[in-house]
Amino acid sequence: MTRIAHYVSSTHWDREWYEPFQGYRMRLVSLLDEVLETLQKDPGYRTFVMDGQAIPILDYLEVRPEKRELVGKFVREGRIRLGPWFVLPDEFIVSGESLIRNLQKGIDTSDEFGTPSSRAGFLCDMFGHTSQMPQILSQMGIPMAFIWRGITEKENGGNSIWKASDGTEIPIYRFGRDGYCTFSFEVRQVNAQDSSLTEEQMAAKLIEYTLAESRRSDISPILIFDGGDHLEIEPRISKVISHANKLLEKDGIRIVHSDLDKYMNDVIKEKKGIRKTLNGELRKTAKEIATVDNQWMLSGTLSSRMHLKQRNAVCEDELCLWAEPFSAFACVAGEKYPVGYLQTAWRHLLENHAHDSICGCSLDQVHQDMIFRFDQSIGISERLTGGATRAIALSAAPRDLPDGS
Repeated sequence: MTRIAHYVSSTHWDREWYEPFQGYRMRLVSLLDEVLETLQKDPGYRTFVMDGQAIPILDYLEVRPEKRELVGKFVREGRIRLGPWFVLPDEFIVSGESLIRNLQKGIDTSDEFGTPSSRAGFLCDMFGHTSQMPQILSQMGIPMAFIWRGITEKENGGNSIWKASDGTEIPIYRFGRDGYCTFSFEVRQVNAQDSSLTEEQMAAKLIEYTLAESRRSDISPILIFDGGDHLEIEPRISKVISHANKLLEKDGIRIVHSDLDKYMNDVIKEKKGIRKTLNGELRKTAKEIATVDNQWMLSGTLSSRMHLKQRNAVCEDELCLWAEPFSAFACVAGEKYPVGYLQTAWRHLLENHAHDSICGCSLDQVHQDMIFRFDQSIGISERLTGGATRAIALSAAPRDLPDGS
C-alpha cells in the first residue's frame, strides 16, 4: 500500500515577541498577501494552515478589510484553516477556564466565516503540557494533539498516545529534532547564508526528509510540516512536490498538499498501532545537544515578570468569580445578561495569553502593551460586578420601606 505523506504549509506566528505587535503585523500582512495571491493563481497549492489559531487573520483583516470576502471564500473552501485556538497560549500560567474560553473563541471565529474550525490540537511551542490537556481537547471535540517541548525525540519519535490524569487518551504527533522548524531548516535551508535552492535541489531534500519522517512512526501516515517561525510560504512547493513524487514511487510514498486535520483523521484510523503511551504532565527538559534534539523547556517563564502573572490572575478572577456569575444572578432580578461586554473583556484578556506574552519573555514594549489590555478587561468586568451586585441588593430590599429607613 502507498503511504501518504501530508505536506502542511503553515507559519508559526508569534503575535508579539522580539518585535512589538505592530512590527509583526506588518510582516503578517505581507505574508498573507502572498498566501492569498498563491491560492488564487496556483490550484496545486491547496491549503494554508494559520498556525492553529484564529487571531492572525483578524489582525490581517483590520489592515486589509477589502480582503474579507476573499479570505472568507478560502476559509469556506478549506484552503485556509483557522483555529481551534484564538491565540496559542501557555498551558500552565493561565487558568483552565481561560484555556476553554480560548478554544471556544477560536472555534467561533472560524464559524463566523461560515465553516467549522480546524479540530487539530496544535500545541507546537508551549513550554510544557498540563496533565489535563488531553481531557480539555477531547471535551472540546479535538481528538489529537501536535506537540514538541516536554518530551524527547529519542524516547518518543513521531507518534504516541497521551493519557490525561482523568484517563482520557488521545494520539499525539511530536515534531522532530528542531520541532516545528525542522522542515524549514533541513529542506528550505532558511538558516543558510545562501538558501536559493533550485526546485530539483529542494525536491532532493524533500525526499530525504520524507524518508526520515517515515521512519519515526509505527503507523503509515507521514507528516511533513512546513511552518517555521514567521516564515513566508514556499510558492514553488506544488512543483517541488510533483518532482519529488516521481522519485518516491519506488519507496511506496506519495506526498499530498494537505492540512493537519486530514493527517489527524488518518492517524486516528490507525491509532491502535501506536505502541508508546505517555502519562500526565509532559515537562521533560532537554537531554541532548541541539544537533541531536533541540528541545528546550524554558521553565523560567513561569516566574519571569511576575507582575504580569498577578495581574492576569486578578483579571481571570474578576471575570470568572464575580462579573459572570453575579451577572447571571442579576438576571433573576430582571437585568439583561451583558454578553457583549463580557465577550469584549475576555478578548482583551485572551490577547495577553499568547505564550510569548504571558510568559514574560518578550520586549519591554510588548509587556507595556499587555498592561493596557489587562486594564481594559478589568475595567469592564469590575463595572459589571458592581452593576450586578447593586441590582441584586435592590431586588432584595423590602418593597415598602418603613419611614426613615
